[in-house]
Amino acid sequence: MTLRDIRKARELTQERMAELLKIRQDSISRLEKRSDLLLSTLRSYINEILSVRSL
Repeated sequence: MTLRDIRKARELTQERMAELLKIRQDSISRLEKRSDLLLSTLRSYINEILSVRSL
């Protein structure tokens, strides 16, 4: 399962993830395409996804 898959499963857009992480949408796009992430980056991304309540 990719970061994109996880984000979409939580019904979040790249724009919303960018707001949550306080970065730009294009950074989310690049982040989701990377194969080598820093653990701290991955942790921040996953924590934000999990903190958002499902609709």
